[in-house]
Amino acid sequence: MVSGKILTKKDMKSKAMKLYEQATDALRKEITEKLAKLFKDNKATTITFGEAVFTHFITDNNYVDIKGVRKKDLIFLGDHRQENDFEPEMLEWGLEEFDASALYEILLALEEKPLKFS
Repeated sequence: MVSGKILTKKDMKSKAMKLYEQATDALRKEITEKLAKLFKDNKATTITFGEAVFTHFITDNNYVDIKGVRKKDLIFLGDHRQENDFEPEMLEWGLEEFDASALYEILLALEEKPLKFS
């Protein structure tokens, strides 16, 4: 209920999608700012994670082990595999391709995992 008004399922879904978009936008902004600072402070063109960052695209059972990120275009590099696929394929992703859970994992990794700069 909002202001004494009962929300319809459509209204709730719309509000939830708006909140989700705001959250993912905020995570992308924070990651971009953190990466800019790390690249500048370390005079680096590439950041490699000491341990791969495991992400799961919930909507389609795809998994990515992110290995690092390039400064030039903020492209994330990692091994991609689908459920029950044991031969990962190295691919590249832009920040806009990750969902909120993956963005959160990336942000945590930038704050907690050992990083290598080159």
